[in-house]
Amino acid sequence: MIGARFRGLRAQSFSGIARVPETALRFGKRDLRRRLVLVELGDRIARLGLPRIEAVRIVDMSASNSWAEFAGVFSSTRQAFLEHERAKVELKGLIPEDAKEAFGHGIRARRSKSGAISFDLVETEAAHAPLQ
Repeated sequence: MIGARFRGLRAQSFSGIARVPETALRFGKRDLRRRLVLVELGDRIARLGLPRIEAVRIVDMSASNSWAEFAGVFSSTRQAFLEHERAKVELKGLIPEDAKEAFGHGIRARRSKSGAISFDLVETEAAHAPLQ
């Protein structure tokens, strides 16, 4: 894998092939360590002044079995995802503004210092059989 010899450099993966952008190869090893975000696409590259990779092709993935498999999973789980997102929004609305943590019915919500709310599933203990 190109770039694997540079410690800490994360390579991009396109179609299962790991690659490092050509612009990254122009920098020296020391400079690459300072710019670990170099290989990430999007706004971070734009902030570094590197050219953004422009997508110019339209590709038909109908012949790909992997694409078909994951497209089926994506399609079949879409409704559950939408319900999940709606439930998160509703739960966030029910948490009082001054609450750091809320729990109940197998779910715990925690508010971070920045105000973001995250949810966790809480494992409940099995009910004990009544003593006779």
